[in-house]
Amino acid sequence: MVFANYTDVRDVQINSLPAAEVGAGEVLFHQGDTGDVVYVVESGAIEIVRELLGAREELVHVAQVSTYFGELSPMLGTPRSATARAQVDTVLLAYSPIDFRALGLGRPPAAVG
Repeated sequence: MVFANYTDVRDVQINSLPAAEVGAGEVLFHQGDTGDVVYVVESGAIEIVRELLGAREELVHVAQVSTYFGELSPMLGTPRSATARAQVDTVLLAYSPIDFRALGLGRPPAAVG
């Protein structure tokens, strides 16, 4: 999930939505929400947690700078499979599924190139 081929994702000539700022502890989306964009962490960190029964959570992943997350829902048309919450103040770029595909991401490395 890392932009291995780019030093700065903004150098790619693809349109992202305006950058979003998310405060520490703020929830970006909840498990079960409908998703229409894929996010890329420009600064900060986002924790991805799966909500379990009994108001418990399971940490699935921490998205760091230059990694993407939230691609399953918009790409597959399914509800969000986890909740995304900022660990610290975070700046995100957001891409439509079409623009995300144009970046050549979300495919196995052998398929890129």
